[in-house]
Amino acid sequence: NLQGELRRELELASFQLQTLQVRDPDLAARSIAIRLGYPVTLLSLGGEVIGASSDLPFQVRGLSVSRESQDFRTALAGDVGFEERRGPGEVEIRLFASAPASLGGQDLILQVAAPLDGVRRAIRGRVWPTLGVAAVLLVLAVVLAEFLSRSLARPLHAISRRATGLSAGNFSRRIPTGISVREVRDLAGALNRTTEELEDRYQSLEAERDEMQALIDCMGEGVLALSGDGRVLRANQAAVDLLDFPPSIAMAPVGTLVRQPGLRTLLEGAPSNPFSAQEVALGDRNLIVSARSTGTGGTVVTFVDVTELRRLEAVRRDFVANASHELKTPLTAMRGFAETLLEDDLPEGLRS
Repeated sequence: NLQGELRRELELASFQLQTLQVRDPDLAARSIAIRLGYPVTLLSLGGEVIGASSDLPFQVRGLSVSRESQDFRTALAGDVGFEERRGPGEVEIRLFASAPASLGGQDLILQVAAPLDGVRRAIRGRVWPTLGVAAVLLVLAVVLAEFLSRSLARPLHAISRRATGLSAGNFSRRIPTGISVREVRDLAGALNRTTEELEDRYQSLEAERDEMQALIDCMGEGVLALSGDGRVLRANQAAVDLLDFPPSIAMAPVGTLVRQPGLRTLLEGAPSNPFSAQEVALGDRNLIVSARSTGTGGTVVTFVDVTELRRLEAVRRDFVANASHELKTPLTAMRGFAETLLEDDLPEGLRS
């Protein structure tokens, strides 16, 4: 406040100094000091005292002040500068304020020295009351912070725990909505609604998955789903029975599950090279194997057991062969008799 007041008064004093009819620096300094109420010193641009309003030790005519002082350097730069220091030969600390000015066409520095004892006494007189008020405010702030932390931290911890459980697939718990902070209460309600929606969608997906698995398990043909790197994603019961897989095959490399070399080679290459129907002998079974890409890097392999069909084909071939063999001899005799009957004359052996 004192610096602001001195800045305004120095700017006004600099203007008044230009309008004074007095050319004597001492008279001009005293005239300005009467208006300001502070000791006034006129300095040359070299720092020498050329006029003063009193005979204080730092106002001795011809005395040179330090050109390195903050206020003097700022005044030389064209602005109002301030510095707290003791003047030469003084014990009291003053606030020196300097500003550029001119007297009778001569550029100089207008300096005011305001005593700080009164200001410091006023500050010291307000320290303890201020500290007391600050202590009371600090206690109130701690109490308020504790209250806010309890009212905010507890529901936020509950929300954090619920979100962690939600990420683990636990949809059963809900966050209590009786929260005093409206924003946190709205957040808890939104998370509860999100949990309900996720639970509904998760249950719907589980139902669809179970229906799909039941449908695949009911198929007579074996179905095997492979990942892009040849691992088993899913297999229906028919495929497990046909290929004699162990109970747990999820994400197992298909090459470690199939013992028949030809079939193992086909299945290991299926993700990169899908193939159409190929017949493979697996022990005493005959399987038609087909592999088709899913378009997402995986492959679906189907197995059709044609063992019974091949057995019936073999039975048919044997029946036809046996029947043709058994019928060939009588049919040959009957053909000969028929040819004989078709001739006009009897053979020589039959005429007698």
